[in-house]
Amino acid sequence: MSVAAQWGPLAEPIHDEPEVPSGAPWRDNAFLSFFDQDHAVCGAVHLSTSPSAPGRARASVVVGGRLAEIVEPLDALTFTGAAIDFQLDGPAHVRDVDFALELSSTPRFVAADYTVLDLIPPLPGHAPLVHYQQGADVSGWVELDGTRTPIVGRGFRDRTWGRRDESAMFVEYLAFGACFDEWDLTLVKFLDPDGGTRVGGYRMGGYRHGADVDIEPIVDAHVTRSASGLLGVLDVDFAGGDHATMRAGPSVGFWAPMGIEQQGPALAAYEECVTLDAADLGRGTAVVEHGVVRRLY
Repeated sequence: MSVAAQWGPLAEPIHDEPEVPSGAPWRDNAFLSFFDQDHAVCGAVHLSTSPSAPGRARASVVVGGRLAEIVEPLDALTFTGAAIDFQLDGPAHVRDVDFALELSSTPRFVAADYTVLDLIPPLPGHAPLVHYQQGADVSGWVELDGTRTPIVGRGFRDRTWGRRDESAMFVEYLAFGACFDEWDLTLVKFLDPDGGTRVGGYRMGGYRHGADVDIEPIVDAHVTRSASGLLGVLDVDFAGGDHATMRAGPSVGFWAPMGIEQQGPALAAYEECVTLDAADLGRGTAVVEHGVVRRLY
């Protein structure tokens, strides 16, 4: 089976804008997070391309507590920039003067279709974003100033397309992707501009009581924040009636530039790489994105 066939909707080709531009731009986004606890490496590759707005590619990696990052403009209808190249059906590469990255990913379990959950707040007058996620086994290496560190870890791939303007779609969110030996978990919790909350996601993989269940929706989730406002404990309720409590260990992380320099509401996002202890479920790893719209200017 080809990698594209394995990744299914995560390998969906980039779309030309399907209608006359109006309001918020159409964007195709691709994202790969990864965390290798043994080698103290975590990071993300994130690309956003648009036929009607500036595009951007970003690669951020923390190696032994040191952050390396490159952010570059991206042309329309491509996920290949001057230094960053993300293949929807293949590897991701970064080649810069003092920073190189090579990542291959293979899918774990099944894809999570967020579109059917009607979860992400849509822009007025536009259809909701099409949104898929799936856990990944990630391997490769990162090289900083001539020193190469292997990467053998886990993470998540994300693929979205549609009209989007994060500063107008919500006030705050938490996006969570965790990998354990026998299952993965992905969820998103939003605070809407009207003060309401939305939460949803999926558990993919083997059921914790031993039955073979491919995917199960999440019906609720509650976050206990650490003293720094990051993840302390996550409590999750599944559609089948089970509950999981995951406590986060010490974390490393990095800011995630999502917008442009501007006055007015702006999204501030921080990505946190953590280990998890889920009681009888064992230990896992997660990459957690904390986003909030800052309104002072």
